[in-house]
Amino acid sequence: MTLSYKLFLRSKVKHPLLAKSYKKFIFATSSTLFVFLVFQVWSGSIPLYQGKITSDRTRSLRDLNNREDMLTRRAQIDSTCKLFPNMSEALMTSKWLVSRKHNFLYCPVEKVASTFWRRFLHQLEYTNPMRSPFDISAHHIYSHIDTNTSVYETKNQLAQLLHKSIKLLFVRDPFNRLFSAYVDKLLAPNPIFWRIWGVRAIQQFRSTPKGGQAKPACGDDVTFGEFVSLSVSPVGQLDHHLMRIVGLCSPCYVNYTIVGKMETFARDTGLLLRHLDINESDLHLDRMSDDVTKDAVEDSVLDAMSPTWMNKSLGCISKDDVIARIWRKLQIRGFISWRIDPQMAPENVRDINGALLTDLLKMAVLASTNRTELSIQKSQALLEAYSTLAENQFDSIRRVYDMDFKLFNYNSQPEELSPTRLAEVKHTGAFDWRKKWDLTSIL
Repeated sequence: MTLSYKLFLRSKVKHPLLAKSYKKFIFATSSTLFVFLVFQVWSGSIPLYQGKITSDRTRSLRDLNNREDMLTRRAQIDSTCKLFPNMSEALMTSKWLVSRKHNFLYCPVEKVASTFWRRFLHQLEYTNPMRSPFDISAHHIYSHIDTNTSVYETKNQLAQLLHKSIKLLFVRDPFNRLFSAYVDKLLAPNPIFWRIWGVRAIQQFRSTPKGGQAKPACGDDVTFGEFVSLSVSPVGQLDHHLMRIVGLCSPCYVNYTIVGKMETFARDTGLLLRHLDINESDLHLDRMSDDVTKDAVEDSVLDAMSPTWMNKSLGCISKDDVIARIWRKLQIRGFISWRIDPQMAPENVRDINGALLTDLLKMAVLASTNRTELSIQKSQALLEAYSTLAENQFDSIRRVYDMDFKLFNYNSQPEELSPTRLAEVKHTGAFDWRKKWDLTSIL
């Protein structure tokens, strides 16, 4: 019996499935980190949530800065729109969501926290006092069509709705948005998007099969470069996951009350809550970081390890690869340290289920305490992905997402993605999930 398992048995962790099955599933590496983690949790040294109290003075100063940011952002949008007066004002209202009793309207943008805001709107509409968006599952939100929050107003009614509503739009740097879409939909085991994006990208933009040998058209091995080529193509721009924000949400026509950014997510969310007269404590924003992490782990496992998805994935890759790709996705997103690597015997891979994998991932997250290295992991993976692109692909991104760059004041030629800097990027194997990720060469 390993030392880590002995400590685990003493740790008073009350999870019957984990307690019963953990003997079979012991990590072969990073045992010191896990022993330290279990002991720390058992002893109470690592609390589950760590919130902080903000003084009224600090909150007031923060509100002032946030409102100034909103004014600056709206001024940027207004000045850019004036330069392009002939821009189409067609509204994709079928995608918008609304809470009429709270006079709140949201334009969803995929890969810009849209799942969070869909859950937020549901809780705003149906709970009083409003509960945390994380109290309702993403699966519930996407599996139930809610006509109460759909926008069905006529043209005149829509004008009134826009006039009286608090209107929310969240935006993101196009480079980061594309990278996030690739990691979440194609690197992660997702047979649905392998078929929708992967197969099409390979068919259109790969001259020969990878390795020079024919293989089933699963789309699971689509490269970042092939995905980018699809994203900027006319076909790709019909997909709302990849469409320009200017086309989805018409910021030149709709005067959004809050133009939030992923880079200032918590701050901008706090400002919206004050517009809606919602108490931050009701939503437990002090524990948002922990909720986001927990949600990311559970979401990564739920569909990927379900019988339906697993059967489809096994037609293309092994179960071992499914687990490895989930793990690497969470490493690239900065939740699990590159130093923690799962190694399982074949019989353990065969028997592992979603619940046990979720528990093991959560343990790995808690053991990943070096925030500096986690941030480096995220940046390094993005740089390695973009270093594989040709210059004409960068030109295509800038051309297609030109208005998003301009409207929301994002740099279309960031220094870190310049040809000179990308030529110097050391490749650490961020996207080779079959091998341990080794960042020692850059640390």
